[in-house]
Amino acid sequence: MHSWRPRFARPIIILLLMSVAALAVSHVKPVRADTSPGLDGVGNAIDCGVQNCAAQSLTTTKNNDAIILIAECGFYTCNDNISSITDSSGLNFAPRVSYSPNDELWEFTAIAPSPLTGDRINVTYSGNPTYGLQIQVIAVAGVDPSAIFDQDPSIPATEPCATITQYGVQYDPCSLSIQTSEVDFVVAIVSINDAGGCTVPSDFNQIIAGGRLEVDYQIASIPGDVAYDCSDTDSMSLVMDAIAVNGTPAVYQSHAPIVINGDSGFTTSNGVTEGSGTSSDPYIIDDWYIDGCACQNGIDIRNTDAYFVIQNVYLHMHPQTYFGPAGIAFSNVTNGVVIDSRIEGFWYGISTSPGGNFIPSSNLYISGNSITDTSISNSGIAIFLRAPTNVEVSDNYVSNDPNTPISGVYVLYGNNVWVEDNTFLGLYAAISFGRSTSFLISGNHVQGSRQVGISIDQSSDFQVTYNQVSDSSGAPGIGILVGRSSGDGLVVSNNTIVRNDVGISIESSRGVSVSGNTVDGNGVGVIAYSPYLGNSGNIAIVQNEISNNGKGVILHFTFDVVVYHNNFDNNYIQAIDTNSTTNSWDNGYPSGGNHWSDYTGVDNCSGPNQDVCPSSDGIGDTTYVFSYNQDNYPLTNPYSQQHPI
Repeated sequence: MHSWRPRFARPIIILLLMSVAALAVSHVKPVRADTSPGLDGVGNAIDCGVQNCAAQSLTTTKNNDAIILIAECGFYTCNDNISSITDSSGLNFAPRVSYSPNDELWEFTAIAPSPLTGDRINVTYSGNPTYGLQIQVIAVAGVDPSAIFDQDPSIPATEPCATITQYGVQYDPCSLSIQTSEVDFVVAIVSINDAGGCTVPSDFNQIIAGGRLEVDYQIASIPGDVAYDCSDTDSMSLVMDAIAVNGTPAVYQSHAPIVINGDSGFTTSNGVTEGSGTSSDPYIIDDWYIDGCACQNGIDIRNTDAYFVIQNVYLHMHPQTYFGPAGIAFSNVTNGVVIDSRIEGFWYGISTSPGGNFIPSSNLYISGNSITDTSISNSGIAIFLRAPTNVEVSDNYVSNDPNTPISGVYVLYGNNVWVEDNTFLGLYAAISFGRSTSFLISGNHVQGSRQVGISIDQSSDFQVTYNQVSDSSGAPGIGILVGRSSGDGLVVSNNTIVRNDVGISIESSRGVSVSGNTVDGNGVGVIAYSPYLGNSGNIAIVQNEISNNGKGVILHFTFDVVVYHNNFDNNYIQAIDTNSTTNSWDNGYPSGGNHWSDYTGVDNCSGPNQDVCPSSDGIGDTTYVFSYNQDNYPLTNPYSQQHPI
């Protein structure tokens, strides 16, 4: 009776830069333009014209690209050196890595201040390597020319992948990991002994694969460990490096704060670089650096239904101002997209609000942004959506010093809002919904919240699924909180909730389904309660893994709560049920109740009264009794959805 039924549609917003038939606004999906920092060009081999030389031609599209030159000497012995690098555009290459346990690998870098067209790069070397020098040139956009590489001490990293013995080559595991500290373009360089390409992790992309040299990359948008493994080939040596692609003012052109009021405000003087405002040709506002002030928003757009995209902008304000402006503010806006941008120092990162007559902002897509240090007290909000309709917030990165309060996403009076695949680190409250309906919170990584990881208040018809919520502490230190909410389709499922003061808290709510979650190592695993009897009930707690918590499940002043097919493993206190009525801790016979790791009964009999003997049925012959209630049909083996009772 608590199963979720689809009740709302995914917010599908607008089409970007594609020649397709226009659709109704509420059914159009944005397609992101590929303008984000990252790979901006790959060199092509050309004839060098002389001996002992290798050459490539490179074309790029961005200013201030980092040009990465990779060279490999060949076979498994090489005593030669690169003698010169010449470039037809006058680029000056500086050495970055020289590594020679087996093959010799080199990495050089240069900055191209402007786009390159057919730039010729020649590399000459001394001596005569067995198979000649092989090179690969790539261009990476979005770097700070004064600080190209991530400064983490683990970068760059090197690893020999083979051992040269008197009998030949012994190929060893070829893997490495580095620790990134910002948004990085991570490159993996492998020398190969004339064999096929690597089988690489799925999150890496291959630029050149196999033969003698492999170059792979990924965009690591979340600081942390990045692991790489080259398998299924004859790899000799491995180098990993990380180019910082967060962007800085040096990458962008400066622009004054932008204010657009109405369709007519989309002009070149207001930062529009192209487009006509239609679904297939939206206005583009991109590549600007805006140094904000306390007096106004960085970008302020209002009263328009034109299609537009804000992308690859850097908005910065210093010093921060208490209850100050927003980096990007929308009022009565439809069909907007914000992607691949960086916002720092504003009280609000991105803010939406209704216009006159409470007309909501709608059909918005907010994705791929980095929002940091946007507040100075517990009222600051990275993304604040007031009365939004059909809005998707996905793949954003929001972080802060945990001692400096900030909220991640706060949605008030929302309808059909999706918050997916974001990362929230060190915030006070990561995701909050109030007085909203028909929304999804899914696939987010929430860590180190100082109050609540995910909070829902006075809302209905929602799914909270497949999130990872950990290390929430302080007051109240809750992983997932559902408060004062009721109705059908209130689902908290398939989340991983670990090391919080409280894992899941259901407060004064009705109709909530808590299922399929892993709840481990919390002070309290799951609690449902209200200040007095009658406010929290009709709740299902089913098929959860509840382990290693101080208290597994607590019910207090609740009614009609069903708790079954959960695995209670090694909780200090498995369960408590106080001041409640008509709660059930099993699903009757033969479905059964829960598995309890400290159950000491036996299974010799079967039947509703466990009096058909001898005849085991996977259900204990005696009840499991705990504080103020009991499980009449305890399972003798852990419950499995694949092999249920």
